[in-house]
Amino acid sequence: MFCRDGWTINRKRVHRLMRAEGLLHPAHFPRPRLPSTGALTAAWPNEKWYTDLTYIDTTDRGPYPLTSILDGCTRKVVAGSFLPNCGAEEALEVLGAAVSREFPETLRANGLVVRADGGSRFIAHRYREGAKVLGIQVIAIRKKCPEDNGMIESYHGHLKIDYLSGSASPQASRRPASC
Repeated sequence: MFCRDGWTINRKRVHRLMRAEGLLHPAHFPRPRLPSTGALTAAWPNEKWYTDLTYIDTTDRGPYPLTSILDGCTRKVVAGSFLPNCGAEEALEVLGAAVSREFPETLRANGLVVRADGGSRFIAHRYREGAKVLGIQVIAIRKKCPEDNGMIESYHGHLKIDYLSGSASPQASRRPASC
């Protein structure tokens, strides 16, 4: 409430009148709440997987690459690997390990979608062809939109902050896994 010269005016009324007169400043960086490709969560396990690479700082070898694959429904880490060189072949090995762990009978994940960023290892012809052989469709997220792959980005961030930096207790940030 604004009070001036005995008049009481509601701030919502002022905002409505300013909007009607075109006096409001537009938002600086409007961002979508969800990516253009839809919701990040999956309806059932092994429907959508998310993969990305991050670097973990080590004391003796410097930054070391970690490739992880996360299930979109259960948020379970399906596979992960520290590899000194992480190119398309190594990323495909991690994907193959995840498929053999989750689909041991058929060794194929028909209908599974894997979302990855535009990193060279994930857009390489070898990786995409290997994923196709495994029955997987690889979808690249939009450029400069990490929120499109937010589930794995969040996992890597929490892994680094909660477990590797030692600044917070691991018990404080755990959430129950649910679909």
